[in-house]
Amino acid sequence: METQSCLINPKENGEWEVYASTQNTGYAQQAVAYVLGIDANKVIVSTRRLGGGFGGKVYNTKGIVGACAVAANALNQPVRLILDLESNMKMKGRRPPYYFRYSVSYRIVLRECSKLKCNFLLQATVDEDTLEVDTINVEVYCDVGFSLAVRESPFVAGWIQGSYSCNEYNLAAYDVVTNTPTVTTCRAPTSAQCHAFAETLMEHIAVHLGRDPLEVKMANLLRDGDPLFTFDGSGGYTTYRGTNPLPAMIAK
Repeated sequence: METQSCLINPKENGEWEVYASTQNTGYAQQAVAYVLGIDANKVIVSTRRLGGGFGGKVYNTKGIVGACAVAANALNQPVRLILDLESNMKMKGRRPPYYFRYSVSYRIVLRECSKLKCNFLLQATVDEDTLEVDTINVEVYCDVGFSLAVRESPFVAGWIQGSYSCNEYNLAAYDVVTNTPTVTTCRAPTSAQCHAFAETLMEHIAVHLGRDPLEVKMANLLRDGDPLFTFDGSGGYTTYRGTNPLPAMIAK
């Protein structure tokens, strides 16, 4: 995939011509104007196409075009900056780390409805047959680095369930500023972290009960009519409709 790159050319009347591999020409324009101390209308940014972006070139091109603009201004001639792959990965090449703190209430439904009490973080009612999750309480902390320019928390709700259903899901997501570099959203923000959490949660339950993790996961897959978080960041619910294709895929 194409690394972060740009070409900046000083023009007449204090104008600057910028060719940037960016997903947001407005941010690139702001960055160049800021480091040069000029009005934004003096900066003309063009982007023909990207050799791969996936979110990594929305915010993160600011530092690249800014550094390139400083060099072009000092030399008063065109400057091109292309990161090698190793430098690109060190600067921008990973998703932000997450911390999940959660508790779960679950039950196992038996046709005969015989019940057995047990505890797992919260009190749970357990039978001998098919496992179903009742309630999940989770707090998510997104380490966004030194800046809130890239916020992750609004996207958590859209991914946190993974492929699984739950009668009640209590979610709180926070962006946390730390003394670390800000990294990249990199395609479908929060998806990888939240899917990892959903799978870990199911396996945690399975280990606690001494059950097969696949059995636990199959019992809790989304079904037609189950509540599902929306992707708009509002924390609202919609309804899952249709037949879940995963059981048939797993069976094959």
